[in-house]
Formats: sequence, structure tokens, C-alpha cells
Amino acid sequence: AYEIYQCDWSSDVCSSDLGGAAGAVYDCVRKELGEAAESADASVRVCGRVAGILDDAFAALNFDIFEGPEITSELYEFDHMNFPPDHPARESMDTYWLAGANASGADRLCIRPHLTGASVRYMQRNTPPFRFVYPGRVFRNETTDARHERAFFQYEALMVEKHLPFSAGQMMIRAVLSTVFGRPVNTRMRAGFFPFVEPGFEIDMECVICNGAGCKVCKQVGWIEVMPGGVPHPNVMRAGGINPDEWMGFYVNVGLDRLVMMRYGIDDVRLDRKSTRLNSSHTDISRMPSSA
Repeated sequence: AYEIYQCDWSSDVCSSDLGGAAGAVYDCVRKELGEAAESADASVRVCGRVAGILDDAFAALNFDIFEGPEITSELYEFDHMNFPPDHPARESMDTYWLAGANASGADRLCIRPHLTGASVRYMQRNTPPFRFVYPGRVFRNETTDARHERAFFQYEALMVEKHLPFSAGQMMIRAVLSTVFGRPVNTRMRAGFFPFVEPGFEIDMECVICNGAGCKVCKQVGWIEVMPGGVPHPNVMRAGGINPDEWMGFYVNVGLDRLVMMRYGIDDVRLDRKSTRLNSSHTDISRMPSSA
């Protein structure tokens, strides 16, 4: 059995709390971007099914499941994540800001552009050692293409222990991919920079649509990035009330939509947002690997 931790909304807000223009903006944006995810669209149901299978797999590894709020703030999404004040992701071109355009920190509200801020919320409420996952939907104001959409699903996992070998992080990556695809998947890890991890990695898997030969999904290179990962930055640990000199961790952020695309051979993420139905070979959830 596993516990589901839901975020304490007393320290956050919902659309009715925003009021006025800010609340209307949130409701409008969420409706526009999340309409498909609220519908019975088969692709979204598959995303939910995959997330559920991952939940079961991580529960078997003694991970908790955590849920954070969609309405959050600059404090949790950027300040606590070690983003510099002039980082471009803070601009409206990437993030949907709701209120406090001239404010900062906890007073500047937004729809979450990533799930990573939830890690600090969990750390603030729990005492290590711990391991947990936190799935959910995120929103970004960006141009759509074959691999990007403005509303999409992520699945994050974090372990914090006194002594955590790097191999434990590799095991977590293998657990995610083998659970989704029902078999071992070739992966590679490249050095990458992300403000919230140090050292950081870009974790790629071999494209299963073209089997590494090259296609438009993998941009003809045979590999596709499916998750950033690495050791949580000391500043992130401190924001969560954890001493980085005593504790260490490993984090990954999975692009769930991309995994579903490759699991079902979908070569354009926009297909399952702009169509009411997909080819049956894409939507037969009975083909999903068993969680057993």
C-alpha cells in the first residue's frame, strides 16, 4: 500500500481565490489548454493509464505519491528552483502569469510550467530519508510542433538518502522506461545544465519509432531526450529545509506524453490533441504492459 499526499491548499490559491481578471485568465487558459485532458480523449486516458502503471511500480519500491497545485507562484517555480532572476523562463513568453506582474516571489502567481517546484513543497512537509513521485499536468506558452504542446503531462521522482549511490538513480531511470515499454530500453546520459540540479544530466532513450535509424520525432539522430535528471542543487535542498551536507538525492522529470508517443508509435504529439480519435493501434490500452 502507498500513501497519496495532497498539497495543503491553505498556503496556495485556487481560481476562485484569485478573483477579477486574474481568476478569469486562469479559467480561460486552463479551459483552452486543458480541454482535451478533461475530455474522454483516448490518448489522455492512455497517459493516465501509464501514470497509474508507474505509480504502482514506484509504490512497489516504497515511493510515496504526491500531488501539488496547478496554481503556484514564482517563489516555488523559480526562486526555490535556483533560477537566476533574469532567466528567460520567468518571462511571459514561456510561463502563464496570472497575477502580480509587477510583484515577485510568493505574490507573483502562475500556472505551473513544470512539476519540479512540488519537490520543495514535499521536502518542507516531510523528514528525510524519503522517496516520492509526483505526476501531473503542466502548461507552457510555447509554439507547438511534433514534440511540443502547450499543455502536457510530466512525471517526476526524487529520492533523498544519507548515502545514495549514482547507480540508484540509474535504477530509477531503468524502472521508468522498462515499466512503460515492457522491456529494457537503450539509454544514454549526457552532461546537461539545469538550475535545479548539480551535476545535471540529459537522459536520452533510443527512439523506438525508428529503432534508432532516425525520424522526425528524434530529429533524425536516433535518440530522443525523455527526461532531465541529476543531483538536487544544494540551494533547492536548503529551500526544502534539508541540509545538503548531510543528505543527498537523485531526481528525474519524465515527459510522459513523449513516452506514450513512442509506446504507441505516434509521430506527432499534436495528433492526440487536435483529433477526437486516433488510429486504433494507437489507443488500444490493452497493449499496455501489465504492472504486475
